[in-house]
Amino acid sequence: MNILIIRFSSLGDVILIRPVLLALHKKYPNVKVTILSNKDFKTLFDFDNRIRFFGVDFNSKEGKTLNLINKVRKLNKESKIVKKNNEIIKTI
Repeated sequence: MNILIIRFSSLGDVILIRPVLLALHKKYPNVKVTILSNKDFKTLFDFDNRIRFFGVDFNSKEGKTLNLINKVRKLNKESKIVKKNNEIIKTI
């Protein structure tokens, strides 16, 4: 089983991932976990070599693109889509 965790929020929110990872590895010893987060948080996950970490530098061109993608996702989550008979009527 492969799991990708994407977390770009504050340090406290990223720290809260650690107990979840420990529980996942306990229940599923062969699980492969990849974390995509702020590059500054890498040392939080050095405790377990079963975790792959990909850090994003938000000052780089790629980081700015990911910031834009996150803002679009947030807007999509805040939008409400009104459907009738599985047909999109309008987006609020």
